[in-house]
Amino acid sequence: MSAILLWVAAISGGISVVTSLIASVASNRASGILQREADTKIAQANALAAAAGLETLKLREKMSWRRINPEQQTKLITSLEGNSFEVWTSWVGNDPEATIYRNELDEALRNAGLKTKHFSGMAMAIGLKVVGPESKHKSQLIKAFEAANLQFSIEGPGSFAKDDLVVIVGTKPEPL
Repeated sequence: MSAILLWVAAISGGISVVTSLIASVASNRASGILQREADTKIAQANALAAAAGLETLKLREKMSWRRINPEQQTKLITSLEGNSFEVWTSWVGNDPEATIYRNELDEALRNAGLKTKHFSGMAMAIGLKVVGPESKHKSQLIKAFEAANLQFSIEGPGSFAKDDLVVIVGTKPEPL
């Protein structure tokens, strides 16, 4: 009888080992499936976070004040080197953003060798404009603004100083 019990115990132990082995394999497979699903969800969440971060940067750029950065200043100076013509820099005087932008632009133009005159009595203007009759100097200023990658528009002679070259710094346009 003890031999039978010994065989029953051995068979039970073998079944237990096989069952544990099967359970372990099943557990590992289930764990692997869950890990892959978790990794996929983490990757999707990271992609969404990256897209949201990029969108935030774009919005911040659209809403930030215009500034003349050192690279733009260098390009303006390089493009206008050797010139000494006169240009008015006019701006909406009660707009602090336009005032700062105009001051930085005026400084770059003076550093390039231009003679600037200024007028801050504009009540309303939008964006950056190069205004004046067609001339060699106007063309040079437009090329310099393009080289510096400034966002601006071009207009013919204006009502203010109609025979002169004028840079108008208006209120920053609404972001697109």
